[in-house]
Amino acid sequence: MIALPETAGTGYRWSVEDLPPGTRVSEDRYEHADGAPLGSASLHVLVLEVGGEGVVALRLSRAWKPDHDAVERWELSVVRPQG
Repeated sequence: MIALPETAGTGYRWSVEDLPPGTRVSEDRYEHADGAPLGSASLHVLVLEVGGEGVVALRLSRAWKPDHDAVERWELSVVRPQG
């Protein structure tokens, strides 16, 4: 599970750029703090079912902007334990 802060009202949203082979997003949701005002920051939660080794890459950008306009990127290397 990956949970990253996001304020969707700004237009900037986390999206998947790359996943390891055989990996899929099984759940994509937002969690808001109780009593938080509309438009405030929330957590963008992605639940992954990992199928193999590789890199999980996400980007924070506006959907209508080119991919290179990401304001932030987040990566995680997925490896299988030895032994």
